[in-house]
Amino acid sequence: MNSSISLIIFVTINLFVSCQIKEKDEKLNPQIVVNKNPLNDKIYIDSLLERSWKGDTVAYQLVIGFHLGSRMEQELLNLSVFMAHEYHYNYAFFCVYHILVRQKKTFEELNPQTKNLALYYLIRSYELGFKESLVRFKGHYGKEVPLPKSKYYLDKMAKFDLEYDNSQN
Repeated sequence: MNSSISLIIFVTINLFVSCQIKEKDEKLNPQIVVNKNPLNDKIYIDSLLERSWKGDTVAYQLVIGFHLGSRMEQELLNLSVFMAHEYHYNYAFFCVYHILVRQKKTFEELNPQTKNLALYYLIRSYELGFKESLVRFKGHYGKEVPLPKSKYYLDKMAKFDLEYDNSQN
């Protein structure tokens, strides 16, 4: 029994010491640190994207976390729309809203049709359980305005499209 406790202590100490040495080496060699950045690992990012397209919500969250605000926003918008509709993923609905709003500096600057689309995704994410969406909605319209159903904004977009089509004839 004493020999197994001694072995466990020995292995633990060696593991701790080797981790300390590795940590010091990484501080001295910036190349090691750069290679650990997931943004620099194309294979890792590609595998996350592939897993996301297959419905892996954890991989999707990592991709969004790494790339939201980067030059990949169009690809993220495509992926987010897919994740939202294919898997009814509440966070993906919220990300679509967020990406649409980022097209301008503020929500108020969006054109009416894009604003309706963004609101549809925002409210749909809330309906599916993403609570932060309610906070965003109230931030745009105040605490007094009741939250409509997401279908309200789909209907507004359809009505707008119908009016536009009629004006073109």
